[in-house]
Amino acid sequence: MIKLMIADDHKPTLTNYQDRFEKYYELFAVSEAGLGLDAIKAGTFMPHVILSDYDFGIGCMTGVQFCIELRRLGYKIPFIMISGNVEVQSLAAFCGATRGLMKGTSMSQIQKLVNIYGSVNTEDVDPNERVE
Repeated sequence: MIKLMIADDHKPTLTNYQDRFEKYYELFAVSEAGLGLDAIKAGTFMPHVILSDYDFGIGCMTGVQFCIELRRLGYKIPFIMISGNVEVQSLAAFCGATRGLMKGTSMSQIQKLVNIYGSVNTEDVDPNERVE
């Protein structure tokens, strides 16, 4: 089963993702990107795919910072970034995210991408493996 980490500080959005995806994936949902990073670093949850909001509340690690830090630590986990910013593709490319999506992208489209990235990752890539 694909392990999906969802990071979003907007509670209704996070709940919506959980309700949609809980029957398809093993989920780990966090309201702060830093909590997701901590779980990965501690080995508490090692996702095959990460779905993260671009921006979080004041004082919190952003989705961009989350992705940059994962890449800096050598994790190759596919990272889907969601933003209301029309520059989401550029932001995703800048931080090393696998894909950038606009807020409002359909759940079925998000699910297709999670399935694609997750199935490749679970078959071919150990998410614990780091780039040295």
